[in-house]
Amino acid sequence: MVGVRAILPYNRSALMRLLENIFFGFEGLTRNLMRSFLSALGIVIAVGSVVLVVSLGEQAKDLIVIQLEKFWGADLIIVQNAPPKRYRHWMDDWKNMKMRDLYAVRSLLDGARLVGGYRESGSRRVSVGTENIMGQLKEVDPAYLDARGRVVRAGRNITWDDMENALKVCTIGAEVARKLFKSEKDSIGKEVRISGQRFEVVGVVDPKTTEIGNSEIAKDVYIPLTTGERRFSGDNPLDEVVVKAQGSHLTEAIKVQLADILFQQHGKWDFLVYSEIERVQGIRRVVTMVQGILAALAGISLVVGGIVVMNTMLVSVTERTPEIGLRKSLGARGRDIVYQFLSETLALCFMSGLVGILTGLILAYGVTEAVPRFFPDIGEWPWKISPLAVAVAFICTTVVGLGSGVYPAWRASKLDPTVALRYE
Repeated sequence: MVGVRAILPYNRSALMRLLENIFFGFEGLTRNLMRSFLSALGIVIAVGSVVLVVSLGEQAKDLIVIQLEKFWGADLIIVQNAPPKRYRHWMDDWKNMKMRDLYAVRSLLDGARLVGGYRESGSRRVSVGTENIMGQLKEVDPAYLDARGRVVRAGRNITWDDMENALKVCTIGAEVARKLFKSEKDSIGKEVRISGQRFEVVGVVDPKTTEIGNSEIAKDVYIPLTTGERRFSGDNPLDEVVVKAQGSHLTEAIKVQLADILFQQHGKWDFLVYSEIERVQGIRRVVTMVQGILAALAGISLVVGGIVVMNTMLVSVTERTPEIGLRKSLGARGRDIVYQFLSETLALCFMSGLVGILTGLILAYGVTEAVPRFFPDIGEWPWKISPLAVAVAFICTTVVGLGSGVYPAWRASKLDPTVALRYE
C-alpha cells in the first residue's frame, strides 16, 4: 500500500522536510508492529546489557574499594626495608631500620595519629604442658596493633605499660588458643612457653580484623617490642614502621615527611615508603579493566542488533518498492528517499535505546536491592549510575541506527522509478 508520504509535494523548506522525516520515521514503524518489535528487542537487550554490566561494574568497584579501605585503611602509611638489587636472600644485613628510626619518626613527624613498629621474630614453638604448636612470633608496640586493626575478642591487648616495663605478656591467635586451651576465654591469664620462656596470655586476637590475604593470622603470637628485644631479637632491625595519618588527605604529605626523616637518619635510600591506598588503587584499576572487557563483550550484541535492524529495513525497502517509485516520479530526489529510510531506522534505534537504558538501570537497581538480601555478609551494596555508560550506550545506539540504515536507504534511493512502479 502506498503511504501518505508519497503524494506530498517536494517544494517545502528544509526544516519542514526534516520535521516530516522525523514524524514519518515514527509513523513507518507502525506499518508492521511485530517486525518492528522484534527488531527493537535486539537493540533493547544489547543496550540494556551494556548499561547493566557497566553499572554493576561501577557498583562492584566501589564495594571492593570500600571493603579494602576498611581492612587496609586509606590513611595507613608503611615503611619497610628496601633490599638492594643484589643481596643474599639468607641474610638480613641489608636491613637498616632500627628502634632509633622509630623514635625519630614519632618525635619529628607531623600529622600522624599513630606511629608503631614491628619486628618479625620467626616461627617459634608455643607450648602448654604436652600440647604445642608452631606460631609466628611478632614483636610489636600498641600503636602498631591499633594502626593495623589488631583487636582482641577475649582479654585485652598489649599496652604501653607492658612496653615500658618489658613485661612477659602476649596476645595469641585464635588457632593457638584453641589448640593449647579448651576455649579462647580459658586461655586468658594462663601461662604459655614461647621457645621455653614463660609468658602470660592477656588476650586472643580476632582474625577477622586483620588485613586481607593473611591466612596465618590465627597462628600469630604478639609480644611487646621491648620484651622481644631483651628476650629474643637483641638489636635486630625492625621489619616495618606503620603510620596512621590523622586523615586520608594527609597521606601523601606524610609520605614525603617520612622519606625525608629516614633519609636524614640513614643518609641513603635504603627504605621503601608506600600507602595502602596505592594497593587499593591498583586493584581498582584491575577491576576497571575487567569491567571494560565485560562491557565490550556485551557491546557485541549491539552489532547483532544492528544486523537485525538492517535486515528489517531491507525487507521494508522491498515491500515498499511501488511507493518509492511513485515518490520519485512525483519529484522526490535520491536524498529524500535516503532521509526517509534513515529516519525510520533512527526512530527505531532511538526508541529501542531509551527502553534499553531504562531496562538496564532497573535491572541494576534490582541487583542492588537483591544482593544484600541473599548475601548478608556483603552488607549494603552501593547504588551508582554510570553517566558514561548511559551516554556511551545512547551514542552506540545512534551509530548502530545510522550504520544499519545507510545501505537500505542507499539501495532504495537507487531504484528506477519506472521499474519500481511496475513491481509486484
